[in-house]
Amino acid sequence: VAEHLTIRKQWYQRRVRGLRDVHCQTTNGVKVTVYSFYMGTRDEMQESEHWWRYSILIENVGDVTVQLRERTWCIFSNCDSKETLTGRGIVGQEPVLRPSQCFQYSSLVSLRSNAGHMWGTYLFEREDRKFINVSIPPFLLISKSAQDDTAK
Repeated sequence: VAEHLTIRKQWYQRRVRGLRDVHCQTTNGVKVTVYSFYMGTRDEMQESEHWWRYSILIENVGDVTVQLRERTWCIFSNCDSKETLTGRGIVGQEPVLRPSQCFQYSSLVSLRSNAGHMWGTYLFEREDRKFINVSIPPFLLISKSAQDDTAK
């Protein structure tokens, strides 16, 4: 337990301190903390592709062991496109979290527009074989050009 508390403390100190767009939500005894940052564009053909990295910390704040089985993401682009993605586990894993344990990962997302947002759910299996849904809080995807546009 002490090792997991140290991991959580280090994660907050390195990644979350000083960021203004940190989003947390607790559902069914699992806390999800997420933040994102803009990485830049990549030009392909006639269109630019905007890239963000997001990092997520999943903490079991409940009193039963859970295992992440599936994820569903809703990705909304400011050019009015919505994409829903569902798949097994996260980053090739289905982590098991005992009470007070945590798991951290990062991933990438791209949009054709310079802004959007994401949200989703994780499907966990409890040790009693019951399934629970855990919300991933909505978070913004805003490029530097979109921030400049809103500042005008």
